Amino acid sequence: MESKKTTHSTSRPTHRLRVLSFNTWHGLDHSRPLLMIPAENPLRQYLRKKALVSALAALPTTDEAHSLDVWMLQELNPISRSVPKLAKALNMKSAAFPVNTGVRLGRLSYPIFMEEGLGTFWRGKLENVKSENQFLSGWGFGLKIPFGIPFDFQTAERRGALKLSGEWEGLKFSFFNLHLHSGPTETSTARRIQEIEKLLQWINDSSRDDDAIFIAGDFNAAGEHEEVKKILAAGFESVSLKDGKDLPTWDPVKNSLCNESAHMSRDATWREWDLSVKALDHVFLRRKKSRAKWHIEVALFGERPTQGNWLSDHYGLLVDISWRKAKAT
Repeated sequence: MESKKTTHSTSRPTHRLRVLSFNTWHGLDHSRPLLMIPAENPLRQYLRKKALVSALAALPTTDEAHSLDVWMLQELNPISRSVPKLAKALNMKSAAFPVNTGVRLGRLSYPIFMEEGLGTFWRGKLENVKSENQFLSGWGFGLKIPFGIPFDFQTAERRGALKLSGEWEGLKFSFFNLHLHSGPTETSTARRIQEIEKLLQWINDSSRDDDAIFIAGDFNAAGEHEEVKKILAAGFESVSLKDGKDLPTWDPVKNSLCNESAHMSRDATWREWDLSVKALDHVFLRRKKSRAKWHIEVALFGERPTQGNWLSDHYGLLVDISWRKAKAT
């Protein structure tokens, strides 16, 4: 009998990292900042949020040992309930950062419907996980009163960033989830530049030696604007380009929810800015030199209705990165 020679595979495993950035829309009327009342009726809000959970759960995932998913979401509202609910539905771990909360004592607040912020979710063998947050602009303070009841006092818009860090596949990663100030270029660029400068200083102080640093979120600025150029000048590259171009994530022409949101603006300059198609959301990466070549693909998320409902006034960006660990020399 002829014996068969047994061969053992020595192929290196493929590592896959999926990063999602998505502004989920807080669902409030921003044209009335002192009230921030709901901009949609309760039924539509329920159906939209149900569709959002379904769309996120339907994203391609694997149970591979070498796979990591990191979803960075903005404008989650109310954040104290949205983040735990999403984490449970998606079977992911989470970190949250309430940003705009108004005047709040426990669950009592003014404006009564506003408690929006940033949420980062992950699935995979991310180790030594740590989350931190920092306000990038605006004013307010928070503290704990007797019996552990939270008290927040904020009377002007704030903007912030949520950092998630950890180790995966022998590499140190940091993910910065952010939402910058919104508004037309001529009136808002200076504030956004200050926010970016503060973010870059934080990165320099806390993550300088990390193997890979991601910045993702709603920048409210396109690739040609000064805010974005500052990030590129700091050694980051955009990994959310398709054929060398930014993907439009704000589209009032196709997205009816985006069109409604744009028409809420009462200021003519602001409304004109809102009614043009733009690439406001981005994913940037800075990493140490490595022999491993990363293959990167990007696609829009939520660019068409789910279950008959638009998910948000923004589209999201899904970045799929894969590589094989370099051979030891």
